[in-house]
Amino acid sequence: MREESEPLASPPLQGSQPQTPFITAEIDIGDVNVQFPDTLLWKRRSMVLDSQGYLIVSPAGSDRDKANAGAIRRYHLTSFRLPAIPDLEMQELPNSVILDFLEGGGLQVACEDRGSQSYVLNGMSLLIPIVACILTRKLVLRDAHRNWAAYGQ
Repeated sequence: MREESEPLASPPLQGSQPQTPFITAEIDIGDVNVQFPDTLLWKRRSMVLDSQGYLIVSPAGSDRDKANAGAIRRYHLTSFRLPAIPDLEMQELPNSVILDFLEGGGLQVACEDRGSQSYVLNGMSLLIPIVACILTRKLVLRDAHRNWAAYGQ
């Protein structure tokens, strides 16, 4: 599971994840209830997708203060499987979406209504493969360029 806890204003780490050029601005998903993999408690959080392909989960609304500044979590879209709606038996809160990590575990996000659930489910379902494809192609092109440059020397 890939997670980074750091203030939102700090610049991204160089070389940690390539930039995704198709997202030009932050996408505000809104306030949702989130169940993190390390706890069974639900927490109200604000979710934003930034221009580098990170899903940023931070304290929502009135919970945003200096005491909670370290509670910001960042997950790159490429660390998730395709999102899904949980079975009714597994769904603790209505209108939930499961975001499973490739390495096991995951987040369960409960939205306000069915429309919000559909927005999160469809948006993430479209973005995750696109980001993965862009990153894969960028890495393949960079490796091909590096090999070609090494061949010419």
